[in-house]
Amino acid sequence: MSEPLIVGIRHHSPACARLVKSLIESQRPRYVLIEGPADFNDRVDELFFSHQLPVAIYSYCQYQDGAAPGRGAWTPFAEFSPEWQALQAARRIQAQTYFIDLPCWAQSEEEDDSPDTQDESQALLLRATRMDNSDTLWDHLFEDESQQTALPSALAHYFAQLRGDFPGDALNRQREAFMARWIAWAVQQNNGDVLVVCGGWHAPALAKMWRECPQDINTPELPSLADAITGCYLTPYSEKRLDVLAGYLSGMPAPVWQNWCWQWGLQQAGEQLLKTILTRLRQHKFACFDRGYGCRSSACDGAGTVARSYTTVTH
Repeated sequence: MSEPLIVGIRHHSPACARLVKSLIESQRPRYVLIEGPADFNDRVDELFFSHQLPVAIYSYCQYQDGAAPGRGAWTPFAEFSPEWQALQAARRIQAQTYFIDLPCWAQSEEEDDSPDTQDESQALLLRATRMDNSDTLWDHLFEDESQQTALPSALAHYFAQLRGDFPGDALNRQREAFMARWIAWAVQQNNGDVLVVCGGWHAPALAKMWRECPQDINTPELPSLADAITGCYLTPYSEKRLDVLAGYLSGMPAPVWQNWCWQWGLQQAGEQLLKTILTRLRQHKFACFDRGYGCRSSACDGAGTVARSYTTVTH
């Protein structure tokens, strides 16, 4: 029985997307298990149609008595999402691919007052590195593609420090138990390697929990809700809604920038950003002249300021 390769990632990270793609293509696992709603497994082929990204899986339930509100959640994919690249790479090597997370309607609604050790650990890291926020810290530590070789061990250490010995709240324990059963099932098929792509917070726990599952385990089944109608659809999504600054807690800031980093790498993405800013400055200047307003600073002044800022950021 071979050990599963559990790859903890940050959702919508270009660096993690490159890593996942590379690992699947080089390791060629028989099973690729992805954190995503398992109620979509029967329709996973729909993800390989021609789509304009981003798209999202929408899972929902509607209670039949109408007294309780329904529940719904989106699972979005952009080209730079590790989960999307895992899907595409798995299809290219003809691996069996499954989503292994509970859909929103199967997740516990219980409140949990457990302390959030992730925030505490993150705060310690921010103080130690003198970074302003977790997004800046992430970019500094992981998004430089020249460090790709060291990325697997760096991510594993980072997420192990964040999680520590914390067992997780009730919802995460429930989800992780379900994901662990999927991993144990795939490993016990004993006909090929298993690679798991999941949020990094879950990876340390899953590395332990799958071993505790029964020896003879069937394909994990979703619970049924007798008093509700459940379903899932593949829907269009938008770059704006992917932005963590728009309230999407699993997002990355500035999705357009993340897409540039995925397509061109950090250096060329920075050059494209500078070019875009200068173009906007010129457009703004001409618009001011058209309205009879003068501009106190020229596009060249703006270019100098931006160039100095860019040099500071990238060196």
